[in-house]
Amino acid sequence: MVYSFDEAESTRGLSTLLVTGTDWPHGTRLIINGSVSWPTQQRIQIHFACSNVFGEGSTVVTNNYWALGYVLTVDLKVVFFVRDCHSVVITQNLDMVLKKAIESINREKSVAVKRRFAGILHSASMHRNFTVTAVELRFPTRNDTPAGTVNDLVLFVPIRGENEKEVTISRHLEANKLFAWLRLMSVANWFVINQSRDGAWKISAKHTFTREIFLKPGWCSAMGQGQGISLLVRAFNVTGEIRFLKAASRALEPFTRPVQHSDACGVRAYFLGQSDLPWYEEYPAVPGVFVLNGFIFSLVGLFDLSQVTLGNADPTIVSNASHLFDEGINTLVRVLPLYDSGTGSFYDLRHLNLAHSYHASHEIGRLWQGKHRAEPWDRTLRAVLKAGPNRARWQYHRVHLLQLHQLSAVLAPQHAKLWDIYFDRWLAYLRGFRSGHN
Repeated sequence: MVYSFDEAESTRGLSTLLVTGTDWPHGTRLIINGSVSWPTQQRIQIHFACSNVFGEGSTVVTNNYWALGYVLTVDLKVVFFVRDCHSVVITQNLDMVLKKAIESINREKSVAVKRRFAGILHSASMHRNFTVTAVELRFPTRNDTPAGTVNDLVLFVPIRGENEKEVTISRHLEANKLFAWLRLMSVANWFVINQSRDGAWKISAKHTFTREIFLKPGWCSAMGQGQGISLLVRAFNVTGEIRFLKAASRALEPFTRPVQHSDACGVRAYFLGQSDLPWYEEYPAVPGVFVLNGFIFSLVGLFDLSQVTLGNADPTIVSNASHLFDEGINTLVRVLPLYDSGTGSFYDLRHLNLAHSYHASHEIGRLWQGKHRAEPWDRTLRAVLKAGPNRARWQYHRVHLLQLHQLSAVLAPQHAKLWDIYFDRWLAYLRGFRSGHN
Protein backbone atom coordinates (compact mmCIF):
# COMPACT_ATOMS: atom_id res chain seq x y z
CA MET A 1 0.00 0.00 0.00
CA VAL A 2 1.53 3.32 -1.15
CA TYR A 3 0.22 6.87 -0.81
CA SER A 4 2.09 9.54 -2.76
CA PHE A 5 1.82 13.24 -1.91
CA ASP A 6 1.32 15.92 -4.52
CA GLU A 7 3.52 19.02 -4.39
CA ALA A 8 1.02 21.06 -2.35
CA GLU A 9 0.71 18.35 0.29
CA SER A 10 4.44 17.67 0.54
CA THR A 11 5.27 21.32 1.29
CA ARG A 12 2.83 21.78 4.17
CA GLY A 13 5.30 20.92 6.93
CA LEU A 14 3.94 17.43 7.65
CA SER A 15 6.95 16.51 9.74
CA THR A 16 5.43 14.54 12.62
CA LEU A 17 4.22 10.93 12.44
CA LEU A 18 1.69 9.13 14.63
CA VAL A 19 0.87 5.47 14.00
CA THR A 20 -1.05 2.97 16.10
CA GLY A 21 -1.97 -0.58 15.15
CA THR A 22 -2.31 -4.16 16.31
CA ASP A 23 -0.87 -7.55 15.38
CA TRP A 24 1.55 -6.49 12.67
CA PRO A 25 3.28 -9.69 11.50
CA HIS A 26 7.05 -10.11 11.61
CA GLY A 27 8.60 -8.43 8.59
CA THR A 28 6.05 -5.62 8.30
CA ARG A 29 7.55 -2.25 7.30
CA LEU A 30 6.21 1.27 7.33
CA ILE A 31 8.35 3.36 4.97
CA ILE A 32 8.39 7.16 4.84
CA ASN A 33 9.89 8.42 1.58
CA GLY A 34 11.13 11.98 1.43
CA SER A 35 13.93 14.35 0.58
CA VAL A 36 15.88 17.45 1.46
CA SER A 37 16.54 19.77 -1.46
CA TRP A 38 19.64 21.93 -1.15
CA PRO A 39 21.70 22.32 -3.30
CA THR A 40 20.58 19.11 -4.98
CA GLN A 41 17.80 16.75 -4.00
CA GLN A 42 18.87 14.15 -1.42
CA ARG A 43 16.59 11.10 -1.25
CA ILE A 44 15.77 9.78 2.22
CA GLN A 45 13.85 6.78 3.55
CA ILE A 46 12.79 6.24 7.15
CA HIS A 47 11.66 2.67 7.94
CA PHE A 48 9.81 1.31 10.97
CA ALA A 49 10.38 -2.43 10.81
CA CYS A 50 8.88 -5.33 12.74
CA SER A 51 12.27 -7.04 12.69
CA ASN A 52 15.92 -6.30 13.48
CA VAL A 53 16.95 -6.43 9.80
CA PHE A 54 18.23 -3.37 7.93
CA GLY A 55 17.22 -4.84 4.59
CA GLU A 56 18.55 -3.82 1.20
CA GLY A 57 21.65 -1.62 1.22
CA SER A 58 24.77 -1.01 3.30
CA THR A 59 24.83 0.00 6.97
CA VAL A 60 27.09 2.60 8.55
CA VAL A 61 25.70 2.74 12.10
CA THR A 62 23.71 0.02 13.86
CA ASN A 63 22.63 -0.85 17.40
CA ASN A 64 19.68 -2.51 19.14
CA TYR A 65 17.31 0.34 18.35
CA TRP A 66 18.09 1.55 14.84
CA ALA A 67 20.46 1.39 11.88
CA LEU A 68 21.37 3.85 9.16
CA GLY A 69 23.05 3.48 5.81
CA TYR A 70 22.28 3.86 2.14
CA VAL A 71 20.93 2.09 -0.94
CA LEU A 72 21.78 2.60 -4.60
CA THR A 73 18.59 4.64 -5.09
CA VAL A 74 18.47 6.26 -1.63
CA ASP A 75 21.05 8.69 -0.23
CA LEU A 76 20.16 8.02 3.41
CA LYS A 77 18.17 5.10 4.82
CA VAL A 78 17.20 4.99 8.50
CA VAL A 79 15.59 1.86 9.98
CA PHE A 80 13.98 1.76 13.43
CA PHE A 81 13.44 -1.70 14.92
CA VAL A 82 9.91 -1.76 16.37
CA ARG A 83 9.97 -3.99 19.45
CA ASP A 84 6.26 -4.51 20.06
CA CYS A 85 4.34 -5.13 16.86
CA HIS A 86 1.37 -6.68 18.65
CA SER A 87 0.48 -3.24 19.98
CA VAL A 88 2.12 -0.71 17.66
CA VAL A 89 2.70 2.86 18.81
CA ILE A 90 5.00 5.04 16.68
CA THR A 91 5.43 8.72 17.56
CA GLN A 92 8.29 10.44 15.74
CA ASN A 93 9.25 13.92 14.65
CA LEU A 94 10.83 13.23 11.25
CA ASP A 95 12.97 16.39 11.28
CA MET A 96 14.41 15.19 14.61
CA VAL A 97 15.06 11.72 13.14
CA LEU A 98 17.05 13.34 10.34
CA LYS A 99 18.94 15.54 12.81
CA LYS A 100 19.93 12.52 14.93
CA ALA A 101 21.03 10.61 11.82
CA ILE A 102 23.24 13.56 10.81
CA GLU A 103 24.75 13.66 14.31
CA SER A 104 25.54 9.94 14.08
CA ILE A 105 27.22 10.41 10.71
CA ASN A 106 29.27 13.34 12.00
CA ARG A 107 30.53 11.19 14.89
CA GLU A 108 31.95 8.65 12.44
CA LYS A 109 35.72 9.01 12.00
CA SER A 110 35.84 7.45 8.53
CA VAL A 111 36.54 9.94 5.74
CA ALA A 112 34.82 7.57 3.30
CA VAL A 113 31.60 7.73 5.32
CA LYS A 114 31.70 11.54 5.40
CA ARG A 115 32.28 11.58 1.64
CA ARG A 116 29.41 9.15 1.03
CA PHE A 117 26.95 11.38 2.89
CA ALA A 118 28.43 14.72 1.78
CA GLY A 119 25.18 15.86 0.13
CA ILE A 120 23.12 15.04 3.21
CA LEU A 121 25.60 16.77 5.52
CA HIS A 122 25.63 19.88 3.33
CA SER A 123 21.84 20.03 3.24
CA ALA A 124 21.77 19.73 7.03
CA SER A 125 24.25 22.60 7.36
CA MET A 126 21.79 24.75 5.40
CA HIS A 127 19.02 23.82 7.90
CA ARG A 128 16.81 22.23 5.26
CA ASN A 129 13.87 20.30 6.68
CA PHE A 130 12.67 16.87 5.66
CA THR A 131 9.86 16.85 3.06
CA VAL A 132 7.63 13.76 2.85
CA THR A 133 6.81 12.56 -0.67
CA ALA A 134 5.18 9.15 -0.07
CA VAL A 135 4.16 6.68 2.64
CA GLU A 136 4.31 2.94 2.04
CA LEU A 137 3.11 0.08 4.28
CA ARG A 138 4.49 -3.35 3.40
CA PHE A 139 2.99 -6.45 4.98
CA PRO A 140 4.67 -9.85 4.42
CA THR A 141 3.46 -11.59 1.26
CA ARG A 142 3.14 -15.04 2.85
CA ASN A 143 -0.36 -16.45 2.30
CA ASP A 144 -0.55 -17.94 5.80
CA THR A 145 0.16 -14.60 7.51
CA PRO A 146 -2.83 -12.31 8.06
CA ALA A 147 -2.21 -8.59 7.71
CA GLY A 148 -2.28 -6.52 10.87
CA THR A 149 -4.55 -3.62 11.67
CA VAL A 150 -3.77 0.09 11.29
CA ASN A 151 -5.82 2.19 13.71
CA ASP A 152 -4.13 5.57 13.10
CA LEU A 153 -1.64 6.70 10.50
CA VAL A 154 -1.33 10.47 10.57
CA LEU A 155 1.28 12.89 9.26
CA PHE A 156 0.67 16.31 10.71
CA VAL A 157 2.06 19.77 11.43
CA PRO A 158 3.53 19.88 14.97
CA ILE A 159 2.76 22.57 17.50
CA ARG A 160 6.02 24.34 18.26
CA GLY A 161 6.24 25.45 21.86
CA GLU A 162 2.82 26.60 23.00
CA ASN A 163 1.78 28.31 19.75
CA GLU A 164 -1.36 26.39 18.78
CA LYS A 165 -2.35 29.17 16.38
CA GLU A 166 0.26 27.90 13.90
CA VAL A 167 -1.82 24.73 13.45
CA THR A 168 -5.11 25.63 11.78
CA ILE A 169 -6.49 22.19 10.88
CA SER A 170 -8.55 20.58 13.65
CA ARG A 171 -7.36 17.05 12.76
CA HIS A 172 -3.78 18.21 13.23
CA LEU A 173 -4.62 19.72 16.63
CA GLU A 174 -6.19 16.43 17.68
CA ALA A 175 -3.15 14.53 16.41
CA ASN A 176 -0.80 16.79 18.39
CA LYS A 177 -2.74 16.09 21.58
CA LEU A 178 -2.82 12.33 20.99
CA PHE A 179 0.90 12.39 20.09
CA ALA A 180 1.75 14.15 23.38
CA TRP A 181 -0.48 11.80 25.37
CA LEU A 182 1.03 8.64 23.86
CA ARG A 183 4.56 9.88 24.46
CA LEU A 184 3.81 10.84 28.05
CA MET A 185 2.24 7.45 28.81
CA SER A 186 5.00 5.55 27.04
CA VAL A 187 7.76 7.27 29.03
CA ALA A 188 5.85 7.18 32.33
CA ASN A 189 5.25 3.45 31.96
CA TRP A 190 8.94 2.96 31.15
CA PHE A 191 9.91 4.73 34.39
CA VAL A 192 7.58 2.53 36.43
CA ILE A 193 8.72 -0.72 34.79
CA ASN A 194 12.46 0.07 34.87
CA GLN A 195 12.73 1.45 38.39
CA SER A 196 15.02 -0.59 40.65
CA ARG A 197 13.91 -1.80 44.06
CA ASP A 198 16.07 0.86 45.70
CA GLY A 199 14.08 3.56 43.89
CA ALA A 200 16.79 4.38 41.35
CA TRP A 201 16.93 4.39 37.60
CA LYS A 202 20.31 2.81 36.97
CA ILE A 203 22.67 4.05 34.26
CA SER A 204 24.38 1.22 32.41
CA ALA A 205 27.36 3.22 31.09
CA LYS A 206 30.68 3.91 32.76
CA HIS A 207 31.53 7.57 33.35
CA THR A 208 35.18 8.52 33.80
CA PHE A 209 36.67 11.64 35.39
CA THR A 210 40.26 10.49 35.92
CA ARG A 211 42.02 7.15 35.87
CA GLU A 212 41.24 6.77 39.58
CA ILE A 213 37.84 8.49 39.71
CA PHE A 214 35.04 6.96 37.69
CA LEU A 215 31.51 5.62 38.01
CA LYS A 216 30.93 1.96 37.26
CA PRO A 217 27.81 0.92 35.29
CA GLY A 218 24.83 0.81 37.64
CA TRP A 219 25.19 4.31 39.11
CA CYS A 220 22.27 6.72 39.44
CA SER A 221 22.02 10.46 38.98
CA ALA A 222 20.24 13.08 41.10
CA MET A 223 19.37 14.91 37.90
CA GLY A 224 17.92 11.73 36.38
CA GLN A 225 15.98 11.02 39.55
CA GLY A 226 14.60 14.56 39.63
CA GLN A 227 13.54 14.57 36.00
CA GLY A 228 11.95 11.14 36.37
CA ILE A 229 10.00 12.42 39.38
CA SER A 230 8.82 15.47 37.42
CA LEU A 231 7.47 13.34 34.59
CA LEU A 232 5.76 10.87 36.93
CA VAL A 233 4.10 13.72 38.84
CA ARG A 234 2.68 15.02 35.55
CA ALA A 235 1.46 11.54 34.61
CA PHE A 236 -0.24 11.25 38.01
CA ASN A 237 -1.82 14.70 37.69
CA VAL A 238 -3.24 13.83 34.27
CA THR A 239 -4.40 10.27 34.94
CA GLY A 240 -4.87 10.05 38.72
CA GLU A 241 -3.15 6.62 38.61
CA ILE A 242 -1.54 6.07 42.00
CA ARG A 243 1.21 3.83 40.55
CA PHE A 244 2.88 6.90 39.06
CA LEU A 245 2.84 8.69 42.41
CA LYS A 246 4.25 5.64 44.22
CA ALA A 247 7.11 5.39 41.72
CA ALA A 248 7.86 9.10 42.20
CA SER A 249 7.90 8.57 45.96
CA ARG A 250 10.31 5.59 45.69
CA ALA A 251 12.59 7.79 43.57
CA LEU A 252 13.24 9.93 46.66
CA GLU A 253 15.19 7.14 48.33
CA PRO A 254 18.54 7.80 46.58
CA PHE A 255 18.40 11.42 47.87
CA THR A 256 18.64 10.06 51.41
CA ARG A 257 21.56 7.68 50.78
CA PRO A 258 25.20 8.80 50.61
CA VAL A 259 27.12 8.48 47.37
CA GLN A 260 29.47 6.01 49.07
CA HIS A 261 26.61 3.57 49.69
CA SER A 262 27.73 0.16 48.45
CA ASP A 263 24.48 -1.80 48.36
CA ALA A 264 22.07 0.69 46.80
CA CYS A 265 22.24 3.85 44.72
CA GLY A 266 22.82 7.10 46.59
CA VAL A 267 23.22 10.67 45.33
CA ARG A 268 23.56 12.55 48.63
CA ALA A 269 26.90 14.24 49.23
CA TYR A 270 27.97 17.11 51.47
CA PHE A 271 29.51 20.19 49.94
CA LEU A 272 33.21 20.16 50.83
CA GLY A 273 32.38 17.79 53.66
CA GLN A 274 30.13 20.25 55.51
CA SER A 275 27.32 18.32 57.23
CA ASP A 276 24.93 21.28 56.99
CA LEU A 277 25.35 21.58 53.20
CA PRO A 278 23.72 18.50 51.62
CA TRP A 279 24.23 18.27 47.86
CA TYR A 280 22.50 16.00 45.32
CA GLU A 281 25.10 14.81 42.83
CA GLU A 282 24.36 14.48 39.12
CA TYR A 283 27.52 12.35 39.03
CA PRO A 284 27.89 10.65 42.45
CA ALA A 285 31.67 10.44 42.39
CA VAL A 286 34.03 10.47 45.35
CA PRO A 287 35.36 13.09 45.84
CA GLY A 288 32.41 15.24 44.79
CA VAL A 289 31.98 17.00 41.45
CA PHE A 290 29.14 19.42 42.35
CA VAL A 291 27.56 20.01 38.92
CA LEU A 292 25.34 23.09 39.23
CA ASN A 293 22.70 22.52 36.55
CA GLY A 294 22.18 18.87 37.55
CA PHE A 295 21.68 19.86 41.19
CA ILE A 296 19.05 22.46 40.27
CA PHE A 297 17.25 20.03 37.95
CA SER A 298 17.03 17.58 40.85
CA LEU A 299 15.47 20.35 42.96
CA VAL A 300 12.82 20.91 40.28
CA GLY A 301 11.74 17.27 40.63
CA LEU A 302 11.60 17.53 44.41
CA PHE A 303 9.57 20.73 44.13
CA ASP A 304 7.09 19.15 41.71
CA LEU A 305 6.46 16.24 44.07
CA SER A 306 6.15 18.59 47.05
CA GLN A 307 3.26 20.39 45.30
CA VAL A 308 1.11 17.31 44.58
CA THR A 309 -2.49 17.28 45.80
CA LEU A 310 -2.69 13.84 47.39
CA GLY A 311 -6.31 13.08 48.11
CA ASN A 312 -6.21 9.70 49.87
CA ALA A 313 -2.50 9.08 49.24
CA ASP A 314 0.18 8.91 51.94
CA PRO A 315 0.88 12.49 53.17
CA THR A 316 4.51 11.64 53.98
CA ILE A 317 5.22 11.63 50.22
CA VAL A 318 4.81 15.39 50.06
CA SER A 319 6.51 16.06 53.41
CA ASN A 320 9.58 13.97 52.44
CA ALA A 321 9.91 15.76 49.10
CA SER A 322 9.47 19.15 50.79
CA HIS A 323 12.18 18.40 53.37
CA LEU A 324 14.70 17.31 50.71
CA PHE A 325 13.85 20.35 48.58
CA ASP A 326 14.30 22.78 51.47
CA GLU A 327 17.66 21.22 52.35
CA GLY A 328 18.83 21.65 48.78
CA ILE A 329 17.67 25.26 48.50
CA ASN A 330 19.45 26.16 51.73
CA THR A 331 22.67 24.74 50.31
CA LEU A 332 22.27 26.52 46.98
CA VAL A 333 21.74 29.88 48.68
CA ARG A 334 25.10 29.54 50.41
CA VAL A 335 27.24 28.09 47.59
CA LEU A 336 25.91 29.80 44.44
CA PRO A 337 28.48 32.65 44.64
CA LEU A 338 31.26 30.08 44.17
CA TYR A 339 29.98 29.37 40.64
CA ASP A 340 30.66 32.91 39.41
CA SER A 341 33.86 32.92 37.34
CA GLY A 342 33.90 36.67 36.66
CA THR A 343 33.43 36.02 32.95
CA GLY A 344 30.70 33.38 33.05
CA SER A 345 29.68 30.54 35.34
CA PHE A 346 31.36 27.30 36.37
CA TYR A 347 29.78 24.04 35.22
CA ASP A 348 31.01 22.29 38.36
CA LEU A 349 33.51 22.71 41.17
CA ARG A 350 35.59 19.57 40.86
CA HIS A 351 38.76 21.69 40.81
CA LEU A 352 38.29 22.40 44.53
CA ASN A 353 39.57 18.90 45.27
CA LEU A 354 43.10 18.05 44.14
CA ALA A 355 42.12 14.43 43.55
CA HIS A 356 40.50 15.59 40.29
CA SER A 357 43.68 17.32 39.15
CA TYR A 358 46.22 16.06 36.63
CA HIS A 359 49.51 15.43 38.46
CA ALA A 360 52.30 16.44 36.12
CA SER A 361 54.82 18.12 38.41
CA HIS A 362 57.70 16.06 37.00
CA GLU A 363 56.82 17.17 33.48
CA ILE A 364 55.47 20.67 33.93
CA GLY A 365 58.84 22.43 33.77
CA ARG A 366 59.48 21.40 30.17
CA LEU A 367 56.28 23.10 29.03
CA TRP A 368 57.89 26.54 29.17
CA GLN A 369 61.56 25.89 28.35
CA GLY A 370 63.35 26.75 25.13
CA LYS A 371 62.48 24.96 21.94
CA HIS A 372 60.26 22.53 23.88
CA ARG A 373 57.88 25.32 24.85
CA ALA A 374 54.29 24.05 24.96
CA GLU A 375 51.97 24.50 22.02
CA PRO A 376 48.14 24.49 22.29
CA TRP A 377 48.01 20.85 21.18
CA ASP A 378 50.53 19.60 23.74
CA ARG A 379 48.87 16.63 25.47
CA THR A 380 50.35 17.34 28.90
CA LEU A 381 49.32 20.98 28.79
CA ARG A 382 45.82 20.06 27.66
CA ALA A 383 45.51 17.55 30.52
CA VAL A 384 46.71 20.14 33.07
CA LEU A 385 44.19 22.71 31.83
CA LYS A 386 41.33 20.21 31.56
CA ALA A 387 41.76 19.37 35.25
CA GLY A 388 41.45 23.03 36.17
CA PRO A 389 38.27 25.09 36.67
CA ASN A 390 35.53 23.70 34.42
CA ARG A 391 33.84 26.76 32.93
CA ALA A 392 30.31 26.29 31.60
CA ARG A 393 30.15 26.68 27.84
CA TRP A 394 27.59 29.24 26.74
CA GLN A 395 24.84 26.66 26.17
CA TYR A 396 25.11 25.56 29.80
CA HIS A 397 25.49 29.16 30.97
CA ARG A 398 22.10 29.84 29.33
CA VAL A 399 20.70 26.83 31.20
CA HIS A 400 21.95 28.39 34.44
CA LEU A 401 20.16 31.64 33.53
CA LEU A 402 16.89 29.83 32.85
CA GLN A 403 17.21 27.95 36.13
CA LEU A 404 17.86 31.17 38.07
CA HIS A 405 14.71 32.64 36.52
CA GLN A 406 12.67 29.62 37.61
CA LEU A 407 14.16 29.75 41.10
CA SER A 408 13.12 33.38 41.42
CA ALA A 409 9.68 33.06 39.85
CA VAL A 410 8.49 29.63 41.01
CA LEU A 411 10.78 27.42 43.06
CA ALA A 412 12.13 29.66 45.82
CA PRO A 413 10.87 33.25 45.46
CA GLN A 414 11.77 33.95 49.10
CA HIS A 415 15.38 34.19 47.87
CA ALA A 416 14.52 36.17 44.72
CA LYS A 417 16.99 38.96 45.56
CA LEU A 418 19.92 36.51 45.42
CA TRP A 419 18.74 34.74 42.26
CA ASP A 420 18.11 38.07 40.51
CA ILE A 421 21.55 39.45 41.36
CA TYR A 422 23.24 36.48 39.74
CA PHE A 423 20.81 36.39 36.84
CA ASP A 424 21.59 40.02 35.97
CA ARG A 425 25.35 39.58 36.33
CA TRP A 426 25.48 36.29 34.39
CA LEU A 427 23.31 37.75 31.65
CA ALA A 428 25.83 40.59 31.36
CA TYR A 429 28.61 38.00 30.98
CA LEU A 430 26.64 36.38 28.17
CA ARG A 431 26.56 39.74 26.39
CA GLY A 432 30.32 40.21 26.60
CA PHE A 433 30.80 42.07 29.88
CA ARG A 434 33.22 41.00 32.60
CA SER A 435 33.49 41.58 36.33
CA GLY A 436 35.83 44.27 37.64
CA HIS A 437 39.46 43.77 38.59
CA ASN A 438 41.97 45.50 40.91
